[in-house]
Amino acid sequence: MSARSSTGRARAAAALSALAAAGALALAAGPLQAATSDAEVTVNAGSLGLSTPDFAPQSATLTGTAQVVSTSPGTPWTATDARGTGAPWSVTASATDLVSVGSPNRSIAAANLRLTTGAVTAGTGADPATGIGGTASSPFTVPTGPGQTNVTVLSAPGPHRGSYAFTPQLDITIPATAQPSHAGSPYTATLTVTIS
Repeated sequence: MSARSSTGRARAAAALSALAAAGALALAAGPLQAATSDAEVTVNAGSLGLSTPDFAPQSATLTGTAQVVSTSPGTPWTATDARGTGAPWSVTASATDLVSVGSPNRSIAAANLRLTTGAVTAGTGADPATGIGGTASSPFTVPTGPGQTNVTVLSAPGPHRGSYAFTPQLDITIPATAQPSHAGSPYTATLTVTIS
């Protein structure tokens, strides 16, 4: 037997011996240990919310016939449902008459205002906007007695959780018989918008 094969066998035997010793140490140390760590968060319900920037100011020149002036807010309106329940919600609006303050005040009836919701876009992470209804050219009218009828701006049957942006359009009919606004006092209407 050559010295070379004898040396190879000795090395192999030494390697096997080392592996066996390592295995014996692993068994002596016991099985691997595991630990756990809990994470906890309390989530509280939020509420319904609205952001309704003003419509852009417009101007018109009387022509002797009725004319329509259209305006939209400079940035979209936003409706938010942060309740987490997925329950239905809606956005409604009412409007006062357009009034130019002076002596005496001049007015254009709220029935000359028509609102269109426009396209609704779901915010990041919100439920899809599919199923949310809007309005097209709905007038604010005074059926009987004081106050204005509400226009349903958005109707969300649910679940519509998250925020939804839209840019409404307000069409204002200037009657043929309208008076010019007082100097420094444009005709102004206030829209009261609620979410519930």
